[in-house]
Parts: sequence; structure tokens; C-alpha cells
Amino acid sequence: MRMTLTIASLLAGLTTAALGQVSPAFTLRPNALVTSGGTLPAYSTPAGLVAYRTESDRVIANSTQGVLWRATVAGGVAINGLSGGLDVNADGFPEVIVAQTGLGPNTMCNAASVDQSQVSILDGKKGKLLYAVKLPNCAVYTPGPFEYQQWYVGSVLFGAGNEVYMARQYESQGWAMEFVGGKFQSTGTSVFPSTEAYGGAYRNAATLYHGHPEFVGSHAANGLIVTVGGQARVLFFTSGRVVQFALDNVTPLPLVSDTPFLSHQSKQDDYDDAVAPPCFDGCRNYGTVVCVTVGGRQKIILIGGTTADTLATDARVGTKSTDVWGGLARHVNVYDPRSGVMETSRYHSYAYDPSQSKMHQYGGRVVAPAHPIATVGGKTFLFYNVYGQVDGNHDATPEDQWYVSVNEVLANGTLVEKRVPDTFVWDLVRDSSGSPILVGTKTSGYWPQKDAGAFVTRLGFSSGEGTITWKSSQTGLPLMAPSFREKEISSSLGYLMSVLVTQNGVETK
Repeated sequence: MRMTLTIASLLAGLTTAALGQVSPAFTLRPNALVTSGGTLPAYSTPAGLVAYRTESDRVIANSTQGVLWRATVAGGVAINGLSGGLDVNADGFPEVIVAQTGLGPNTMCNAASVDQSQVSILDGKKGKLLYAVKLPNCAVYTPGPFEYQQWYVGSVLFGAGNEVYMARQYESQGWAMEFVGGKFQSTGTSVFPSTEAYGGAYRNAATLYHGHPEFVGSHAANGLIVTVGGQARVLFFTSGRVVQFALDNVTPLPLVSDTPFLSHQSKQDDYDDAVAPPCFDGCRNYGTVVCVTVGGRQKIILIGGTTADTLATDARVGTKSTDVWGGLARHVNVYDPRSGVMETSRYHSYAYDPSQSKMHQYGGRVVAPAHPIATVGGKTFLFYNVYGQVDGNHDATPEDQWYVSVNEVLANGTLVEKRVPDTFVWDLVRDSSGSPILVGTKTSGYWPQKDAGAFVTRLGFSSGEGTITWKSSQTGLPLMAPSFREKEISSSLGYLMSVLVTQNGVETK
């Protein structure tokens, strides 16, 4: 199936016939700029909207007035990752995180010549290099091989302040830094939960399902820097656990909390390779992490799965081919950082499980919009998409059907779910007053309906029960692109896949 994409803007459909009297507040807030490099995610700054893009080994900052700056990073090596969103110098411009690999096979690692990767942080206002670190891409663990130990844009975790925490995938430690006096300075290191030194460094480390504190080959840190009880902490999910380290300017950083979690229904993962430890693949932590406060209580939510652009890409090419494994372990967890308790663990599927469906990559597939949280009528709602739910813990739906899982998030971490069938949410955007608006589509089987296309709607809830009420529609698929992380939304990719909105409305492609 190949989609026919004809519209220039969804807002052309917001007519008085569709909505009655159209409120000026329904005008969408732009988050993109049209530049010579294309339509790019943009960010509100004191200079107006600013967009950042790469060109070989350069980063270019564009504003509505033209190019603000150009900066070359590690000259001669193409940039392969761009993100940002932190504002360590509090000037109103997001700093830019750059990743590069292949910086020369000139370093010895385990008696072999390997290349190096570098992650750099640029001043978002002027393009000045604030920090750069280069390390070899080593496979350091046995058993292995773990060949992905390199810097990437998701290596940098941050929140609302001037502190960052950095850890590569398959790393043995993490680095904490603070931006003070115009430069970054070290504030300590932590032992990562992937090495035997972890249990020795932290007597309060949890014992996992194989009887040891460490999880050899733990996956990348996926989380945020948050403030809990007045204390700054780096909080992240990794394989089979969520941990919190206090950023207390000491080495090793204090381990405040270590909570094992299961994305599988059983402690023993029956579908892992025979030589893999229990829960190795089935407790993966890929996905979107969100910090939200409900009833005065902070919650950290992990939506384990893939991103909404995968369906748009598949619809354009006409095949199921984009990220077919979809994060492998599909689950949703609600964690209370104050108590260290995992309050909700909702299992959806495991992509390697052949007993689930003929196409087990897709049975129970979980897809998160870039912005999955909305507050409506004093209630907090979590949105995500599921394709062909096949888990016995929930009522089964047809395997070839999408539904939107609309969850009221309660102060005790409970998710009260309502399902909207044959529907898919791409993202939540904002109107000019800051109120949330859904961008979604009706679906037929796996595919977006041609005659329904992309939708824009206010969050209409029937009797407050979470039923989506569509207000306007036009045929088309939204333009989505990697956008900077936000202080309360993170991703294992290091960026978000957001719907782009310009002065003309939601952009389509």
C-alpha cells in the first residue's frame, strides 16, 4: 500500500463547518522553521525560533532572520548524531549535543586497532565548543562481543539545571559534570551496573534474578536528572533495573535507590539465547522516559517500545520495514522516585517470542508519541499506541488493529486505561495558549486510512472517561523529525521524533 500525500497543511481543515466558531487559541504554536536545509525542528529563544542542522562536519544555527552561526566539529569527520535541549548557561538557547564516530583507527584496545567516537556540547547561542570527550570504541566485556560501546547523543542525560551525566552503551562507569564559571567541571563518577565492581562499590545494590548485583552488558542509561526531596539525582533505566545516583560531587556517586523491574511476565526469560543470562533481552529499557507530577507526587514513566515515525515511514514506502523489532521488550512502567517503588508494570509483548503471533515483531507492538502526557480538566493522561495486543493480562484485540491506550495517571501510580480502537496518535502539540492538541489518524489494520488521514483535535473526552473526539481531518501524513530532548522527556535515542508545526500548521510530507 502506498499513501497519496496531497495536503500542505492540516489547518486548512479547521473551518467553521468543522468546528463551529474557530477560536484564535486553536492556532498551533510553531515548533519548526522552513530553511534552505528543509523544514527543521525549532526552539523558542530570545532571538525567536532557532533551528539547528548539520552539514558534513558542521552545525548550522538558523533563525527567522537567517544564519546565526556555523561551527565545525572535529573537522573532516561527518556528524552522525545531533540533539540537545539542555541550557546549562541559562541564556535561553538550547545547547547542542553532537556525536561523531570513525575518528581514526589509531587507538589500541584489547590488542586491536579501533576507531574512536566523540561527543561534543556546543553553546546554542554562539556555537562555541563547551565540552568534548573522545574515547575508543572498545569491546571490553567477556562474554561478548559488545561492539556498540561508543558515544552517541543519548549518552548525555540532563534535566532542568546545569548538570549532566554521561555514559556510553556497555559502559563500566558514568561521569557527572556541572557547568560552572563558563566551563564544565567533574563532580564525580559512578560505577555502572554492568560490571562486578558495582556490588562492591554499592552495598545497597539490588540483587537481580540471576543472583548477582551486576548485569554484565547492561544497556544504555535511559533517563533524566531530576530533583527528589531537594537533592539532584541522575535517574535512569538500564537492563532489568532503575537506579538513582545522588550528584554530590564525590566519587563514587552515592547510590540512592536500585529497583529491579521485569518487562517480562516471568523472571526467567524463556526466549533468550541459551547462553544469555536470565532477562538479558527481555528486560530491555529502550523507549521514552517522562517525568510528571500527579497530585503533588513525582512519577517517572517508561514507555518501552519504538517511535511514532515508524508507522509514517512504513506508510510512505508501503511495507512493514521500519524498526521491525520495535524495542524488543514492550512494556510500560510507572516509578516513584521518592519511595523507589515501581508502582505499575504493564507488560505488552516481547518481539522474540514466536508463540505470540505469526509476525511476533508486531504482535503487541508499543509506539510512543514524542509528547505522551496531557493535563485536561485537572487530570493527567498518558497516551501511547499498541498494535495487536496479545498479552493474556489484558483483553485481546485483533492482531491487525491499532488502538490508543489512554490512561489516567493516579497519584499512587495506577494507570486507569481506556482504549480507542482503530486509531493512532502521532504526537501531542500545543495551541497558542499552551493547551494540548492531538495529532492522530484513523487506521485500517496496520495502515493509516487514506480517506481519514491525519487529524487535529482538541482533547475531547466523553464524560471525562478518555474517549477521543475528533474535531477536524485532512488527508495526509505529518512530517516528523528528530527534535531535541526536553527537561522532562528523554529517550534511549537521545532525541524525540516530533510532529513539526510551522506558521501554516502541521507540516505534511
